[in-house]
Amino acid sequence: MLGRFIKVGALAAGLVAAGSAPALAAGAGAGSPWHSPNKIVSGVPVAVSSIAPCPAVPTPGDQRLVEVTLSFGNGGSGSQVLPANADGSWAGNVSFGFSVPGLRQTTISASCLDFTGYSAVPYATYTVHHTQISS
Repeated sequence: MLGRFIKVGALAAGLVAAGSAPALAAGAGAGSPWHSPNKIVSGVPVAVSSIAPCPAVPTPGDQRLVEVTLSFGNGGSGSQVLPANADGSWAGNVSFGFSVPGLRQTTISASCLDFTGYSAVPYATYTVHHTQISS
């Protein structure tokens, strides 16, 4: 099952990176609050969780997932995908591997994804947080 989420994460990251995902809905969920770490160490799992749940997916019957992205000041990033519960809440541990010095512009963000079983499209966002990193 973990392999499926990793594949979905790569797919979702590819959709966002390629710019093929439509603009995020400006309605419910935009800028929603969530818990993220103040510091991330390369390869060490950190806990993340929703405060506000993801809204219902725009397409009934699709699966709700959450993509957590660590973005570096130099333009690089990495993402991991977590499942959301039936009520839209979510929590889990994510880890990111990197070998860059601590950048002041590093941020962590989360987005709700509408997953059809074949592709994923972001449809709501959480507040972007600044975080420190070390390798």
